Amino acid sequence: MGSRILQIWRRTVLLFVVGVLILPAAMVGAQTGGIGGRVANPDPDNPRTQSIFIYTLEHGEAKEDQLLVINRTEEEQTIRLGSVDGVVTNTGDYTCRQEAEPVEDSGGWVELSKTEVVLPAGGEELVDFTVTVPENADVGEHNSCLTLQSAEAEEAVDSATGGGIRLRTRQAIRMIVTIPGDLTRDISIANFMATHNLSGQDYSLTAANRGNVSADIYMRVQLTSIFENQWFTVEGAETGGEYPLVPGESLTREFSTELKPIFGGWYKATPSLRYDKRFGAFGTQNEQASYETITGDSVDMFFWPTPLGWAIIVAIIVLVIALILHVINRAKRRRRLRRGARKHKATKSDTIQSLAEKSQVSWQELAKLNNLSAPYILKEGQEILLPTPAFHTHRKKRRTTKKKK
Repeated sequence: MGSRILQIWRRTVLLFVVGVLILPAAMVGAQTGGIGGRVANPDPDNPRTQSIFIYTLEHGEAKEDQLLVINRTEEEQTIRLGSVDGVVTNTGDYTCRQEAEPVEDSGGWVELSKTEVVLPAGGEELVDFTVTVPENADVGEHNSCLTLQSAEAEEAVDSATGGGIRLRTRQAIRMIVTIPGDLTRDISIANFMATHNLSGQDYSLTAANRGNVSADIYMRVQLTSIFENQWFTVEGAETGGEYPLVPGESLTREFSTELKPIFGGWYKATPSLRYDKRFGAFGTQNEQASYETITGDSVDMFFWPTPLGWAIIVAIIVLVIALILHVINRAKRRRRLRRGARKHKATKSDTIQSLAEKSQVSWQELAKLNNLSAPYILKEGQEILLPTPAFHTHRKKRRTTKKKK
């Protein structure tokens, strides 16, 4: 039984490896020591054409171009070339169909001058191809891929079963062909969810494109206070928040952040999408761009203060309480001074300091008791309130009581 489970486990791992290895990736291998390819004639005004073939072609029009095939390995390689349709995954990510699948769209519009190239170690070769748009093709955008894979197969043998499976790596370069006509781009926010916990927030944003051309969308989630003051912005950590959204599909992206409002409170998370309204303007985000921003419905969120926020709040509360108690004590003392005060007519030799010393209070307290202001000069005959001995007796009793305690 244990041997059977081990066999099943090995097969599962092997199939997982196979699935990972056959996933296409544009320009992979060209810089990583394997085999690969890239666009031979990119448009210097459009950085995206360095990794994607981008064409705008009329019905019946043909476009000739070249694919640069590269061998960065240390041995001779036989590389097979092909053309397949593009496809979108469940999450909206763009990928390429397998060679065994039927070609139903623009993958069948490409004619390669050769489907196999033999390259020496470190070698390169330009391969010509032609893209021809059929007369009956639908107006709008069509996606496909040029694929490259080694003809040499590694054989992995399962020693437990004696079985084997051939593993092939594959690279692919996306191709976008746009046919002019009634082009539409209907971008919207299909779904937005926001959750938060003690470690941060998690956001899920789904964008939909119901048109017939792609858009490079910039997805963003903005967290603002109820007073509309921006607190911070959450963006895609790996790609800066910009993703391709192909026609007729949806794209879901997950965003996470550990940032939290220090003092907590009510906030709202608002999703937004930004894209260039110009058709076929892939990667040309410059001064000529005409951006449109779509904002979705906000989600209200309540945050508890962070530990630092709690510390600051407690410190402020303690400070306010201490200030209030200080004000109350000063008010009580002033009332006691005034309650038992006696009237005294100032003589020529009296000063605020001398009278305060006789009354055993500070001159500042005596000045406040009599509502005197700077320079605190007393006039002869001026009535001054002086604390009575009862006030000092009360103070002595309080001191004695505290000592006994």
